[in-house]
Amino acid sequence: MRASTFLESLEQVYFNLAGTVYTLFLVLLGSLGMGFLFFNFPQAINAFNPRVFKLVGLLFLGEALALCVAFALLSGNDAALALAGGNVMMFLFALIVLPAGLCLNAPSEKKTTPKIVALVGLIGGVVALAISIALLQVLDLFIDLTHGEVLDPLMESDRALIGFSLIALMAAPLEEIVFRMGAQSGLEAVCEKFGVSKWCAIIAVAGFFALGHAGMIDPNGIKEVQILAVGCIFGYLKIQYGLSAAILAHLVLNASTLVIEFGMRLLGTG
Repeated sequence: MRASTFLESLEQVYFNLAGTVYTLFLVLLGSLGMGFLFFNFPQAINAFNPRVFKLVGLLFLGEALALCVAFALLSGNDAALALAGGNVMMFLFALIVLPAGLCLNAPSEKKTTPKIVALVGLIGGVVALAISIALLQVLDLFIDLTHGEVLDPLMESDRALIGFSLIALMAAPLEEIVFRMGAQSGLEAVCEKFGVSKWCAIIAVAGFFALGHAGMIDPNGIKEVQILAVGCIFGYLKIQYGLSAAILAHLVLNASTLVIEFGMRLLGTG
């Protein structure tokens, strides 16, 4: 009993620490983004060419509409509304980080076509899913993983299922803008300046990305190991093929996970 209480206390300390570190990371990133916009306003404006401005405008308009629909569907579900609130925060941080991210991400010299990006994104999402499943199976051999503690309250009705699905899918582009386009690009520039491998930037940002999911998805505490791994995949795709490939891979992973989760619940094995 005492051991169980100690582990619960330790888990709570971990979640509080992870939440604090993640919040400080976002505040620092947001401050740097605002500072960049203030001191480099002309450069930021030039980065918004008409095509980019149209695409970004459509993306954020779609995200805003999806948020409104998600909040309407999740009304009365406090646990799910808290998760949706996290997406609102991510939406705002993505807007703040975007100008700096566009300036840091100059057009790549590598010859990539939309077909190549789409193919790589799809393959990347499938690989990320396979690695996630493999890691979970390996960890399950050593740790008694519990499922349902976080997701069950979020999926108590059909409305909640649809709302949660919207949140999971709309999170992909927002998180990639904040983490890969913003944070990773900035760290890549630092790594290049000091002659350090860009993998340092990939792993560091993937670590913060994982901390941001602490206590939000099943199984508690262990899921971050999976997210660290897939975050490294998204970071690699961003460097090699651009942000679009990372976003697509993230969307494929989230959509596949939702399909598996819903399928397990329908079959009564979740």
